[in-house]
Formats: sequence, structure tokens, C-alpha cells
Amino acid sequence: LEYFSIRKYFTLYYGAGSFENKKPHPQMLLELCKELNIQTEKSVMVGDSKNDLLAASAANIDSIALSYGYNQGENLADYKPKLTCNTFKELLENF
Repeated sequence: LEYFSIRKYFTLYYGAGSFENKKPHPQMLLELCKELNIQTEKSVMVGDSKNDLLAASAANIDSIALSYGYNQGENLADYKPKLTCNTFKELLENF
């Protein structure tokens, strides 16, 4: 975020080392919702890996899969995201 000078656009963020439990455990997502006072049912997880989608499911959060990125060719549709996007532009068009 600092490298790309976009930190100012984020109220709160966590990284891989922020919590004891790593994805697919839902701890990070649940803590984000708690800190931001947002219901999980009104949230969405945009992810590019099965662990992102599994964490969302475990937290009762809808997910959007990105077909590019970390998934390394894995079929993310198997993890039942609400939507799969092939480009960042396509993701933005759905909001």
C-alpha cells in the first residue's frame, strides 16, 4: 500500500502475519467486520485463491473469485463464489 501510495484509501488492513490463525480460518475476516462494525452478511470477500473463498464461506461472507492471481490455475468455481471475474475491469463493473 505504501509502495503504490494508496494507503490513504484504506481505513483498516491486515496482512498474513496479523493473526495467529491463517486463511482459510475466518479470524481475519471476522475481525475486519468487527473493527469496521459491518455485518458479515453485508460484506464480500474478493479473492484469488481457494483459501480466500474458504475463509469467506467459514465467516458467512459472500465471495467473488478472481480467475487470475494466486490461484495457480485452480478452478475456483469449485468453492462456490457468487461471481467469478476474469479482469479487474470486470470486477469493477459489478459494483
